[in-house]
Amino acid sequence: MKNIPTVLGSLTLLAFLGAAPAPLPTATCSAEPAFQEDGGEDEVPDKRDDIKELCKKFEGHLKEKGKEDGDAIPVLDKLLQEFPGCGPKDRASIVKSLERGFGLKRKDNVDGTKENRVSIAAAVCLSKMAPESVKVLTKLCNDKKVEEDSDVHRRVILSLGQTEDPLAVDTLLKLSSAKEPKIQGAAIEALGQFAEIDQKERKTICEQLIKTILPIKTIVDSDTEDLVTRERYDVIGPPTITALQNLTGQNIRDFAEWNQWWNKNKRKDWEEEED
Repeated sequence: MKNIPTVLGSLTLLAFLGAAPAPLPTATCSAEPAFQEDGGEDEVPDKRDDIKELCKKFEGHLKEKGKEDGDAIPVLDKLLQEFPGCGPKDRASIVKSLERGFGLKRKDNVDGTKENRVSIAAAVCLSKMAPESVKVLTKLCNDKKVEEDSDVHRRVILSLGQTEDPLAVDTLLKLSSAKEPKIQGAAIEALGQFAEIDQKERKTICEQLIKTILPIKTIVDSDTEDLVTRERYDVIGPPTITALQNLTGQNIRDFAEWNQWWNKNKRKDWEEEED
């Protein structure tokens, strides 16, 4: 199944979050279906009791108002490991459980940062659970409670892009015009994940990215005192270049050159040009 690694141990997710790793599992599951000796495909076990218990355990930790958020992370990791070998009902249950890890009311950390470990971890996991997670991630991208924490909102947007599901493109295109540079940059970065979708859709993305960045670049070049626009450009400029490169296969870095290339090639067959 696309975007689901065949092996993903506890160390991977916990290291990403900067948490202490849980013991690595003794066995791993594969995203590939099992086959019988006669060549027939085995039916994947569904509605498993162990999956039900893991979901219940995760949700139980969430109810403790932050006291057990650290304990919830290894459970999330276990659910991520089990996901590829689950049937459709269990996959739906896992995604539904993970959705409950957002919009949590938590006290800020002593250093003033937000306590959002569970939400960040859940978003990372959902990026590996497409296509089942696409609808949930799309909804979370526009969730008011999620928007209150820009770090969580950014991670959700990136995760939606990492699903590489074409159904995510419209949502990400809208977010690529977000008022907050951090969110706008995340959407642009996420759009760069769609190098394999239909060429017509890639052209739509490229057109919007170029139309978005050129006016900002013009202001930055002409008004050195406009620090607000400069800040936005510094945030969204690099991911815009990377996204355009990924979507077109070109290695251009200057936006004026990008505009020239686009005007020359927007109606051409890009695959034919590569040949």
